Amino acid sequence: MVFPLWKWPYTFIHLYMLMQNISQKEIILEEKIQKLVADIVEHSDIDDDLPVRVMKQLLENEEIKAIQDYANTVSISRLGLNDHGPVHMRTVCRNALKMLRILHEIPTKPAEGDIHKYSANSIEKVHITQGIEHPIKIEVLMKSEVGLFQVEGVLMPKIQSSPSKHLVELYACVEEQEAKRYL
Repeated sequence: MVFPLWKWPYTFIHLYMLMQNISQKEIILEEKIQKLVADIVEHSDIDDDLPVRVMKQLLENEEIKAIQDYANTVSISRLGLNDHGPVHMRTVCRNALKMLRILHEIPTKPAEGDIHKYSANSIEKVHITQGIEHPIKIEVLMKSEVGLFQVEGVLMPKIQSSPSKHLVELYACVEEQEAKRYL
């Protein structure tokens, strides 16, 4: 029996989904993931392509798609559980990306409260090498001045109360500024 096209119960989107074996939930979640990744990339001052890589792996990697389908078959058909395939994986991915967005937003918030936490987060690297005037040179590299608290309020008192303080040279340097010598 031939149905006139205007009476056919499927739209072209339905046909595409049927041909690709994609559910409506998957498509909705994919759109939400794409919007979330775009939001993370647009509003993040961190140069990190992790959100894009995660999304591409989830949505484009054929091996991952096969694993999702197999997980769904095992969980639903064999174990009688609920969805653990593409919809579940997209939901988990979306939640992980939401958490990543929150973590990306933390450094951009103004420093309030615990100076130890914010100053410690400012420290990029600590180099311990042989010194010029003393045997040990400690150089603390930081991304902002708030890290100076770690040098002046935490490290310096520990070194100065140590019997080996005469063996140490201590320097601190904020990005692209000249290093300051403390000891």
